[in-house]
Amino acid sequence: MYAFYGEHTGLRVARKHISWYTKGLINASSFRHRMNHLETVKEQLDSVDEFFSQAARASNTLQYETEPVELAA
Repeated sequence: MYAFYGEHTGLRVARKHISWYTKGLINASSFRHRMNHLETVKEQLDSVDEFFSQAARASNTLQYETEPVELAA
């Protein structure tokens, strides 16, 4: 996105996609809030890397904030 749109627009477009990809994940709300205030590609990439690294250290799977849904038989 950064190469295609350029840094200024790519940074803003990436925010939208990052928000979609992390929606519902544990601790994603505060992460998305911080993400919307970052002003450089490096800060954004570092933050995404740190968010998913923390998730990986906490568990082998991504944890969602929603409760499990029971399917009707």
